[in-house]
Amino acid sequence: LWPLTGRKHQLRIHCAHMGCPIVGDRTYTKDEKVLFKRGMLLRALEVSFADGTCDSNGAPLHIRIEEPSKFGRYRKDEEMLYRRHR
Repeated sequence: LWPLTGRKHQLRIHCAHMGCPIVGDRTYTKDEKVLFKRGMLLRALEVSFADGTCDSNGAPLHIRIEEPSKFGRYRKDEEMLYRRHR
């Protein structure tokens, strides 16, 4: 996904219209049972700036974070369900 406008719902709407809503998005998903009270599983784990933005050393700015623990737990649960139903 390449966000263009910076509007906070842009990616959520785009994914929902493609038939791939973001997990836990109760605003743009019809299934209200999805991750009730667990929040959305949408985070940028990696961001690069193509506009010439640089860090303090003059290198192109590139930011990366580790996967939040709730994502890993959810992914493991989903992998187990997938294996059972294959």
